Amino acid sequence: MCLHNFLVSVIITTCNRPHYLELTLKSVLEQSYQNIEIIVIDDDSKGNQNNEICSGYSNVYYEKIPKSGTPSTGRNIGIKKAKGEFIAFLDDDDLWIKDKIKIQVEILNNNLDFGLVHSPCQIIDSEGNLKSEIIGKSNHWRNKHGDVSLSMFGNFTLMMPTPLVRREIIEKVGFFNEKMLPNGEDAEFWTRCSFFTKFYYTEKVLAYYRIHDFNISKNKNGYIDYPLYLKKILVSMKKSKRIDSTQYKLLLQKCIKKQSLYRRQNFGRTIYNLMSLDFFWFTKITKTKFFF
Repeated sequence: MCLHNFLVSVIITTCNRPHYLELTLKSVLEQSYQNIEIIVIDDDSKGNQNNEICSGYSNVYYEKIPKSGTPSTGRNIGIKKAKGEFIAFLDDDDLWIKDKIKIQVEILNNNLDFGLVHSPCQIIDSEGNLKSEIIGKSNHWRNKHGDVSLSMFGNFTLMMPTPLVRREIIEKVGFFNEKMLPNGEDAEFWTRCSFFTKFYYTEKVLAYYRIHDFNISKNKNGYIDYPLYLKKILVSMKKSKRIDSTQYKLLLQKCIKKQSLYRRQNFGRTIYNLMSLDFFWFTKITKTKFFF
């Protein structure tokens, strides 16, 4: 089958950054792989500039939605509208290399037992200048490739601009969690995916991640409740028999340890969450004196 017979849906979420959006769209429109539909979901940006930008392209669908405050809402709307066999996500301030989709479609076409392919990102600054830092790499390749459900759990393994995922996997996993604050909702989604499919990891940089003063990920307080959502995943996976009791206990301990890392940001909330994770959480923490 010709690779270009596969339709790829690209879902871009945006809010009040028309200059960045135009650059992001350009990086998608200039892909060497051309069988792409682009879905732009605008989280109630001011004015009509984003619509004007998108209306200049025949294969770009644009929709403005009421203010949600989280990219999960826009991504879920995009998923519902997507027609592609493969789906990719892109924030309005990140960019792709020219062959990103071509490389990933070839990988998934040649590795049918993998449902997702991802890669590292190179940092760019607010002006688009390349920095030397590469993020999303690992000294332990196996933590990112193959069955990563146990090694990935509680870790930010995937960089949001890089995955290409089969539509059928999303249909099994469900949507992004709109109840979460806009911190960690992407990691929570990919963690769920890891229990349903193997991940293919390529070390080739396929995207550029822009660092600027308004990155959502800079709000570290938003991650304090993240371990509670991880536990919900565990409960669901145990109930569906995707993990056994031993794996559940092992991964719950990871949740507890991760929760304890937030003690200096908000000690009271951290203790409350630890009690919610496990009433006897203190018996699961090594070097308890260090915690206090």
